[in-house]
Amino acid sequence: MNFAGTKESSRDFLSKAGFSDKVIEKMFENYRSLGACSDYILNDIRSLCNDDLNKMMEFIEIVPVPISPSLGTITGKYSAKDKITSSAVDLLGEESIQRLLHLKDTNNPYRFDLMRGALARVAGGGIHFSDEIFKNKKDLVQVYLGVIQNRNIEIDGFKWPIDTLIIATSNNSEFNRFLSEKEEAPIVDRCRICYVSHNTNYLLQKELTEYAIGSTAKTTLTKEMLHQDPNLNHAASVAVTLTRLPRSEKLTPIEAMKLAAGEVAGEKSIKTLTEFIDELNNEPDITKRFGQKGLGQRNLGRAIQLLIEMSETNEGKCMYAEDIFICLERIVLDYVTDANSRAKYLEDLKIAKGLYREQIMVAIFNAYMDEPQAIRKDVMHYVNMVIGVDAENLGPDNMWKYTDPQTGD
Repeated sequence: MNFAGTKESSRDFLSKAGFSDKVIEKMFENYRSLGACSDYILNDIRSLCNDDLNKMMEFIEIVPVPISPSLGTITGKYSAKDKITSSAVDLLGEESIQRLLHLKDTNNPYRFDLMRGALARVAGGGIHFSDEIFKNKKDLVQVYLGVIQNRNIEIDGFKWPIDTLIIATSNNSEFNRFLSEKEEAPIVDRCRICYVSHNTNYLLQKELTEYAIGSTAKTTLTKEMLHQDPNLNHAASVAVTLTRLPRSEKLTPIEAMKLAAGEVAGEKSIKTLTEFIDELNNEPDITKRFGQKGLGQRNLGRAIQLLIEMSETNEGKCMYAEDIFICLERIVLDYVTDANSRAKYLEDLKIAKGLYREQIMVAIFNAYMDEPQAIRKDVMHYVNMVIGVDAENLGPDNMWKYTDPQTGD
């Protein structure tokens, strides 16, 4: 679309090449100008070939850009490093002395090394992650504003078009501080603000808890293997999820938790939960909205660290599920400053503990049922082996049948 110099001559060129008017119109919906470097090179080729498009094609080769997770052409991150010494160079690139040494024409825009800039690297349709954007100095925020507004990078009069999605993260307090200054209102006007809530689905939380526990083998302080209670994940997931669910007059915490996970909660329907969420999400105070307060993933990670460090865990060589509630209580006391929130979280942990004990009772009950594999499935998580000494009544499943002396069963 830029091959023949002007937009009109490029249309004529494509028309002669056999494209219909309808197809050309469709193509030009996605039109964008070439970057300064490409345009400069193409003009050089055009001058050399005296505008002979067939000769020009001999200089042009289509090269696939390799997409690899380590090349950073699709996703690039500008992380919250030392923001005091940071400058626009980190985002847009700068003049490269190394390139100047190899260029005869000092007007060649290739003298600017854009790949130095985190924003410029993903300009060809990538995603730019700006970590803690409002911790940046004001001049850097202005750079972002310029790019968002003009959709191109401009250095010393040269322009390079930029197609990128900018995903910026920020701390609520940092963002509020930025808003209170009221100097940089245009950047906020051009942002789509999304307040990300905690995960309130305890079934999905199990995957996040698995991530927090880690997949590597755990050992005690004396390097002995550490057993992981099979109910640890469930207990931790339910506990942290309950703290994230606000109190409702229409729903009990357990009903809210089940409905949020798409499960059945007695007679209560998902409509009740939806109405409650909609009501909360109209609150001007962000922290009162659904899922905005509670123990987060970092708090869960700290609790699991405390569990591994506990003397009971090391002595028993087991990450015992009930101990996670002690660790979470410690996290609430240490990290939650608001007295009302603290009281609510501690109450939630008591409910979670009750649910955990209920689950253990169900597992034991299942083991007493007639299902032949029940003991192997449930009890063997806790009991290493059952040995029947001189037992003649060893069943086909190699389990020793025990007779209840009271009933004879």
